[in-house]
Amino acid sequence: MTRPRFCSLSRLLSVIAVAAALMTTGCAAIPTAGEVRAGEAVPNRDQGPFAFSPAGPAAGASATEILRGFVAAAVRPQDRYSVARQFLTTELAATWDPQASVVLHESPNEVREEGNGVLELDVEAVGSVDRQGVFAQQNYTSSMQFRLVQVAGEWRIAEAPDGVVLLRQTFERLYTQRTLYFFDPSFANLVPDVRWFTAGADQPTRAVQALLAGPAPILASPVSASAFPAGVSLAKDSVIATSGRLVVDLDASIAGADTLALQRMRLQLTRSLVSGSIVGVELRAGGSPLDIPELTDGPVQQSQTDPRVAVGDGTTFGWLVSGQVQTIEGIGSQVAALSPTAVALDAASGRAAVLTGAGVYLVRPNSEPLLVDERTGLIPPVLDSRGYVWTMPAGEPGRIQVAALDGSVTTIETGWNDLSSVASLGVSRDGTRLLLYGSSGGVPVLRVSGVIRDADRRPVALTAERFELVAPAGSPTSATWADDMSVASLARTESGGSAVMLQTVGGFADQLSSPEAASAILGGSGEASLRVLTDAGDLLVLRGAVWQTSAGGIRYAANQR
Repeated sequence: MTRPRFCSLSRLLSVIAVAAALMTTGCAAIPTAGEVRAGEAVPNRDQGPFAFSPAGPAAGASATEILRGFVAAAVRPQDRYSVARQFLTTELAATWDPQASVVLHESPNEVREEGNGVLELDVEAVGSVDRQGVFAQQNYTSSMQFRLVQVAGEWRIAEAPDGVVLLRQTFERLYTQRTLYFFDPSFANLVPDVRWFTAGADQPTRAVQALLAGPAPILASPVSASAFPAGVSLAKDSVIATSGRLVVDLDASIAGADTLALQRMRLQLTRSLVSGSIVGVELRAGGSPLDIPELTDGPVQQSQTDPRVAVGDGTTFGWLVSGQVQTIEGIGSQVAALSPTAVALDAASGRAAVLTGAGVYLVRPNSEPLLVDERTGLIPPVLDSRGYVWTMPAGEPGRIQVAALDGSVTTIETGWNDLSSVASLGVSRDGTRLLLYGSSGGVPVLRVSGVIRDADRRPVALTAERFELVAPAGSPTSATWADDMSVASLARTESGGSAVMLQTVGGFADQLSSPEAASAILGGSGEASLRVLTDAGDLLVLRGAVWQTSAGGIRYAANQR
């Protein structure tokens, strides 16, 4: 659904070297922070892993040529990067770890000679991937140091950082996106965690190892949970495929787990690994197959919303059907009577959070509207899966107020001291992640933080770790969860029109076609369900690459949970 953004013995090798470089772990700190369904890998353009054919070291090559040759050879993962290891001393070739990380770049890298065989490689990075496949998209400069020595009259690299650096297009050839699954702390919902692994036969093994290592930092406990005990590992070095099934053999300690824990383990593996020709997973403990009953009442994946659109035309709030607004039974008349400017709707529970001139109201069937926040300058409210109403003034990004169904209020200190204003908030459908869209000194900021809840599932804090996403150019206007793992953001451009960006959390960003001047973007069940409300009151829906009008005369449209 999305696309990544982001020497030589001859002039040809110099060009190839632009496609890859080696990342440093000792000299540069690398930041770490799909539409993809149940563990399904996004396919490469080619069948199977793409194979580059770089040259090994040439006799008489200079230190700079050896480094550039090594950089070029590091694009080939086959045979454990055997060609790249030829540029290293015997000692370093035995310890260098190319799987440690990846740095992505889009412009040529520079090599500087520091003297005494020491060379510096400067990379203008646009993103990084850590050992567990966690991706972070960002711009930063990485300076990497190498030390070369003479071995039998030839230069070889004696010191080098672990990991590799790849050109964006090279990364697209070598890596595929896969979604791992964890649980929310109540084990009621599945939580997606997007990762990136090299294509090839060892990808299932790397995926299982990442699953056992736990969720990405922003999803780490207590934000999400895993059924696998801490410290559990594969009993064998690899995951084996046989007759369309993957055999995952874990150490013998899991044999003592109770039935429910084993069922949850198998569910995580199945949802994370089953795709293509793989139709099932067999879980073993120390080589012994485990007889695990089916999990009949398991967690759900919160990826769908009501396909209908809820709107207000100034007199009625309800479902838009054939161009007419049909009131929502139980709450439609109450919402309309409040003269809203924005609405958040949980259709399944029959609740709405309504922004008015007097503040935000919680509307429920058979109850009077409850004023839960009367502060001025509030942005559109958010409803989460537990019924909490999230509110925030646009000019006070340091404080979020969360109101329960009974009207009791909790204040969350966000720690967003870098922000000057906030335009939009959104809670993921599983309740584990908070989307923020705002500005910092005139620069748009789009980020996702983990939501920490207490034993009663009340939100009490946000994680310090977060995903920094790519915002469209322009003034922040509105953002929404497009599905359970992707977000869409809407900006007002300098020309007065609008720009829309769609991005997988833990993946890459796509610039969608530009609609006319718009005030809100609404999520649904993926890219095709996105809708935009224009300043003129037209509701636009994305058809292919074109925004088309589906209704007019709309005052506001509800963002559904």
